[in-house]
Amino acid sequence: MPTDVRLENVTKSYGPQTVLGNLNLDVREGELVALLGASGCGKTTALRIIAGFLTPEEGRVLIGGQDYTYKTPNQRNTSMVFQSYALFPHMSVRENVAFGLKMHKVEKSQIKPMVDEILSAVRLEELGERYPRQLSGGQQQRVALARALVMRPDVLLLDEPLSNLDAKLRHEMRVEIRLLQERYGLTTIFVTHDQEEALTMSDRIMVMNKGVICQSGTPKEVFERPRSRFVADFTAVRNFMRGDFLEDKFVTRSGTEIRAGDSSRAPGTSCLGIRPGKIALNPPDSDAYANVFRGTVKIATFLGDKVEVLAVLPSGEEFILEVPTMAWDESRYEKGKEIVFGWKSEDMLYLTEEDASK
Repeated sequence: MPTDVRLENVTKSYGPQTVLGNLNLDVREGELVALLGASGCGKTTALRIIAGFLTPEEGRVLIGGQDYTYKTPNQRNTSMVFQSYALFPHMSVRENVAFGLKMHKVEKSQIKPMVDEILSAVRLEELGERYPRQLSGGQQQRVALARALVMRPDVLLLDEPLSNLDAKLRHEMRVEIRLLQERYGLTTIFVTHDQEEALTMSDRIMVMNKGVICQSGTPKEVFERPRSRFVADFTAVRNFMRGDFLEDKFVTRSGTEIRAGDSSRAPGTSCLGIRPGKIALNPPDSDAYANVFRGTVKIATFLGDKVEVLAVLPSGEEFILEVPTMAWDESRYEKGKEIVFGWKSEDMLYLTEEDASK
């Protein structure tokens, strides 16, 4: 499959601060890629360089195999949806969507059917005469998408487009965006700080930190096998144990001994991780559960279908585990009571100390 968007050794600085440092990025034709990272990691800067709003000091921007590094936004067939939507308040929905077509001098006879088609695709055909102030957040989001899609871009760029929506609307719009992206076969780059959005929407995730890509892979690969503590932290691993390997054991800094094999160990591994959902309450007595501990309940938080439990070992080391609500007996496991928990060796994550200070 041909590469549709490529950044080659792209560097961008603001004064003394380097935002992107020799960034390399490949997005294949028709692929939806999420750039995942915290604020200030460089993901929006990368998006704006692809769109042509910023020019890198070094490196190249290739779209469809052609060099677009120094071309202006109107010389690129890309469309960008901004975090704020950037709708024109004095224009109706229909006028907002048609604006780009008029700027590109599309024939008037073609504009109406093109706008009608895209308004139908985003389920706004009945709201064409309304103004942005008369729309909900989700409807405004759809208008912004329609305005981008009507241009039939080669590349669709989305900059945190769901951050202003409530939880229910965010979930709905994830599905909407993915369906539209697949319907039109658009190469799409999606910037987000939300790991759930990245996991549920994308074909590939690129985790960014300090202007570089720390790890790239399918959502399943990045979620199940993060390589560094930073990537693990960004994909909802909440239990980390730092220490040193001594033969087949890992001894944490608080002195807790973890039975750990070395089959998944990479050079530089000095941190183990375990997801809360992989820790079992009262695990069965079997060889599969190599690590079983006794601790006390520090706090238990009801989360609907599960209870999040913070347990502390005699050494002072703390672990977070998730217990199905039906398996949680409040009277038996109230604060201060002893619990037994453990996990399988195969569920442990072997991580490098890269960005471990986060």
